[in-house]
Amino acid sequence: MTASLGSGDETIVAVATPPGEGGVAIVRLSGPRSEAILTQVVRRPRPEGIWESHRLYAGQAFSATDHFLDEVLAVLMRAPRSYTREDVAEIHCHGGLVVPGLLLDSCVSRGARLARPGEFTLRAFLSGRIDLGQAESVLALIQAGSTGEARLAAEGLRGALSRRVAALRQDLLEWMAFWEAEFDFGDEVPGLSVQQVADRLKKAREALQGLLAEALEGRNCGEGLLTLLVGPPNAGKSTLWNLLLGEERALVTPYPGTTRDLLEQPLRFGGHYFRLVDSAGLRPGGGPVERMGMDRCRQAVHQAEMLVVVLDSSLPWPEGLEFLSEASREVPTVVILNKRDLPERLGIREVEERLDCFSVVPTCLLRPEEAVPVRAALQDAAKRAGAGRAAGALSVNRRQWQALARAQEHLETLESGLQDGMPWDCLAVDLRMAVSALGEITGENVTDEVLERIFSSFCLGK
Repeated sequence: MTASLGSGDETIVAVATPPGEGGVAIVRLSGPRSEAILTQVVRRPRPEGIWESHRLYAGQAFSATDHFLDEVLAVLMRAPRSYTREDVAEIHCHGGLVVPGLLLDSCVSRGARLARPGEFTLRAFLSGRIDLGQAESVLALIQAGSTGEARLAAEGLRGALSRRVAALRQDLLEWMAFWEAEFDFGDEVPGLSVQQVADRLKKAREALQGLLAEALEGRNCGEGLLTLLVGPPNAGKSTLWNLLLGEERALVTPYPGTTRDLLEQPLRFGGHYFRLVDSAGLRPGGGPVERMGMDRCRQAVHQAEMLVVVLDSSLPWPEGLEFLSEASREVPTVVILNKRDLPERLGIREVEERLDCFSVVPTCLLRPEEAVPVRAALQDAAKRAGAGRAAGALSVNRRQWQALARAQEHLETLESGLQDGMPWDCLAVDLRMAVSALGEITGENVTDEVLERIFSSFCLGK
C-alpha cells in the first residue's frame, strides 16, 4: 500500500454522522491507538474498571486542556471484531455544529489523524473483511434513492455480485493454470480435447452472460420505474402530473389534444423512484400531429413498467382504450377515476370489468389534498412493480459493468480464436485478460489510483 492510501499504523478519526443539528453525533476512531485515545477523552464514573469490548459506557468527554465538553456514550470494539478489523472506538455525543468538532479536536490532539473520505471502508477492504465489490455496495447503499436501490445495494454488501464473480474467476484461474502447466501447444491437449475446451468455454460465457443480464436489470432499477399516465383527452392526466410534481409543469386546458408529446420527469416519494411520463390523450380521429402523439403513447404503453389510467367518471367508458385491457395484465395498473364531484356515469365496477386493476382511486384532482390517496396507491403499485423488477437483478456501478463487459469480450475473442485454430499460447492471452477483468471487480487486480478514485467518492466517517 502506498503512502497516498494511508497506513494501518496510524489511528484515524472522523465524525461519522452528517453535519448540522441533530440529537446524536458519532465520532469514530480506527487504528492501534483507538483505545488509548478513547480512555483519555472519555472519563467514566468508575475509571478503575477495564473497557470491555462491544459494551456501551456512559461518561464525560474532555478536551486536551481538560475542559468538559459533553456527556457521552462510548464503545470500544477490539480487533478483529470491528468494521475495519482494527481497534475501533465510537463516541456518541449531542449533535450540532460545535460539540462534534470539539471532540474531533480532542482526539487529534491525542495522536489521531483526520480520516480521508472513505478511509474506514478502505481499511475494511485492505484488511480482507470485505472485497472491493462489497465496499462499493456500501457507497451504493448510502446513495440509494429508493427502496429497490437500497435492497439491491444491501444484497451487494452481502456479496451477491462478489460471490458469483469470484466463483467464475476461480474457475477460469484453474483453467488458466492447467493451460500454463500442461499445454504442449500441440493440436491436442493432454487429457483435454479441443471440443472439451469449447464446451468449458461455452459454460463460462453463459455464466458471464447471466451476470451481465442481471447487472443490466440492476442498472435499470436505478433509473426509476417507467410510469405512464394514459387516458382520454381532458380526463385529468396533466392535472395529475402537476399535482404529483407539486408545480405546474404541464399545460392544462379544456381543449382536446393539448398534450401531444411524451413529457418525462423524475419523481421520488415514499421510498420509490419514478420516471413519470405524461402522454397525449387517446381518442378516435384527431389531426395529423395529434395522431402522432397518440401513436407514441400506444408505443410507450408496451414499454411502461407501471400504468396510471386517468378516466373521467362523469363520462361513459371512452372509445379507443380497448388495448389497455391486455396491457393492464402485464404491469401493475392504477386507475384514477377523476371528477367525482360531477354526476357519475362510469363506476368502479365497470372499470374493474374492463381492466385488470391493481387499484382504483375515485377522486377529484382539482383538490390538492387528493394527492395523498393517489400517492399511496402509486406506492403500493410500485412495491409490486419493484419486487418483480428486483428479482434476478444485481447492483452494479459503471466501473463494475465495464469490467464484466471486457471479460465477456475476451471470452468471445477466445472462442473465435479456438474455432479458427489459433495456437494455445495466443488463446491463453485472452483468458488471462478475462481473469484480470473479473479481478478488478473484487479487488484482486486493481491499482492504488483506482482505489483512491473509488474511496474518494465516500463521505467522511465511512
